[in-house]
Amino acid sequence: MNKNRPNILWTGGATYFFSPFLYKSNNFSESWKFISLANITWDDAYLSIALHSADSNIAYVGMLMGVVLKTDDGGNTWLPILVPSERRAFVGLALSRD
Repeated sequence: MNKNRPNILWTGGATYFFSPFLYKSNNFSESWKFISLANITWDDAYLSIALHSADSNIAYVGMLMGVVLKTDDGGNTWLPILVPSERRAFVGLALSRD
């Protein structure tokens, strides 16, 4: 949840077969929109989501295989900023103001 926009919520994870899912709500969780990552080819679990404190359109998603994705348009498009690694997995992400 973005503290400046508490109506915007994100959730994600993986199904039993590790198929990833990501959802976003703009109305305090009254309804949810599936966020497609069609341009991302890694079939991976979303383990962490970090939201920018000032800009509700910026979000980061950390994935089990060490991939970090970023959106700056509220989840419409995503770019990998870290690619898979056997030595890295994300179970938590945090953003710093620095």
